[in-house]
Formats: sequence, C-alpha cells, structure tokens
Amino acid sequence: MILRDEDLIELMSKATKLGYAMALIDYGILKPYLSQNEAFNKYGRKTVEGWVKHDLIIPQKDGNHTSKIRYDRIQLETVAAVSNRNW
Repeated sequence: MILRDEDLIELMSKATKLGYAMALIDYGILKPYLSQNEAFNKYGRKTVEGWVKHDLIIPQKDGNHTSKIRYDRIQLETVAAVSNRNW
C-alpha cells in the first residue's frame, strides 16, 4: 500500500501529538489518567461509551469503595486519533 503525501503528513502529525503527550506525562505536566467526566467532556459521552462497548479502551476503577472511573490518557488519545467511528 502506498501512502499519499497528505496521509503521511496526517500520520506523522498524530504520532507527534501522541509523543508530545507521552513526554508531558513522563515529566509530570499532564496526568496519565482522565476521570470519566473529563473523558466525556473531551471526546463526548457517546463516543467514549462506544469505545468501551467495543473494547477499544478499558475503564479503570479506583478501588473497591468508590464509584470513580478513569481512563488512560494515551489509550484515549490513540483511539481518538485512529477511530473513524461515530456513535
């Protein structure tokens, strides 16, 4: 398969953004996780629920005595970058 220049530029841009986010997490500038509410606000509730339903992202529960759910930031950004699904 041969990539068009536009596709290659888009791919490199997405990879650069992910690398930048990973570096910010490594340096403690960004949190490695988003709360469920933050994820819903950033990507849309239906979108996040669709990704969970189709096992594209995995919700993490904070302990046994809380209802707080969080998502891995890099997992969310990766799925958002490559997902062409709209729920």
